[in-house]
Amino acid sequence: MKKLISIVRKISLVGIIIVLVGIGMIYLFIEYGATVFQHKKITIGNSYVYLKYKARGLNYDELSISTSKNRFVNTSTDYFYKFSYCLFYRIQNDTVFVYSGEIANQPPKFKSKIIIIQKSLSNPEFTNLYVNFKTLGYERFP
Repeated sequence: MKKLISIVRKISLVGIIIVLVGIGMIYLFIEYGATVFQHKKITIGNSYVYLKYKARGLNYDELSISTSKNRFVNTSTDYFYKFSYCLFYRIQNDTVFVYSGEIANQPPKFKSKIIIIQKSLSNPEFTNLYVNFKTLGYERFP
């Protein structure tokens, strides 16, 4: 009887290990295989910020401005846009002017010498900028 219990415990342990490895492999596939990640580094003087975009599937995307190249968004250090699929921006002196359909919350621990100024656009303004951003002197990300 003790031998049977010992065998069952070993089989259970092996089963748990297999399940955990499987979950880890699925996570890695979703995060690094099935996810598109783009970033753009904006450098002004000795300071820089990253525009980051991460998407997978039909309705999952993250857009953020960060001082880190890390794939993951930290809402205490990054500007995080929940509902935007692209940003328009213009660089002037030590400031990045960001135009979007929404305003991201100012992260309390954002540490950069680069100033981020956001402007929310109405739907017609956004559409106009989407069509004419190059002629108006803006850049688009992504």
